[in-house]
Amino acid sequence: MPDESMLLQTKNKPTWLNKDMLLGALIGGLLGGLPAVIGAAIGGYLGKKRLEHENEQGKVVGEPSAWNKDAVIGGLVGAFGAGLTAVATGMLSVGGAMLFTASAPALSAVAVVGLAAGLIAGPVIGAVIGGKIGKKHQESEYQEAKQQTIVRSLTQSTSPEVAGAVEYAMSHDKNWAKEITENRMLAQAQGQQIH
Repeated sequence: MPDESMLLQTKNKPTWLNKDMLLGALIGGLLGGLPAVIGAAIGGYLGKKRLEHENEQGKVVGEPSAWNKDAVIGGLVGAFGAGLTAVATGMLSVGGAMLFTASAPALSAVAVVGLAAGLIAGPVIGAVIGGKIGKKHQESEYQEAKQQTIVRSLTQSTSPEVAGAVEYAMSHDKNWAKEITENRMLAQAQGQQIH
C-alpha cells in the first residue's frame, strides 16, 4: 500500500509539557530517579522544538496506525504499574510466608506465577490501550489533513471564495468531505477529471 502522508497545518501551543516529556521521563525512569528528571527535561525540550517546527512547516500525517507514540507510552506506564504491583505482591507474599511458614512454598509459587503474569500483561495491556487512543487521535488529524489538502488544491485552481465555501461546508458536514475525497479518488482511478 503506498504511503498516503499529507501535511497538516497546526496551531499547537509549543510547551515543555508534551508527550515527548512524558516519554523521556518514562524511559529515564527505567534507569532510576535522576535519569527520569533528565529524560523529562530532554523530552520536553525536543517536544517543544517539534511543536514549533510543526506550527511553522506543518505536521506530516499518514495512515492511522495502532503502533504509535501513545502505544509506547502506554506500554511503559503498564510496565511501571506492573513493577509496582510486583513489589507490593512480593512484600505481601514474604509477609504471608512469615505468618504461615508451613505454606511458604505454595505462597511463593503463586506469587512467582502472579508476578510473571503481571509483568507481561501490564506492558501489553498498556500498549494496546495507548495504541488505540493514539490511533483515534491520528484518525482525527488525518481527516483534518485531507480537508486542508482539498482546500489548498481548490485555492490554487479556483477563487478564494469558492475554497472558503468548501472549507466551511467540510467543517460542518463531515460526510461531505469524505464523499469529495472518494469521488476524486474514483475519478483518478478511472482516468477522468472532476470539474
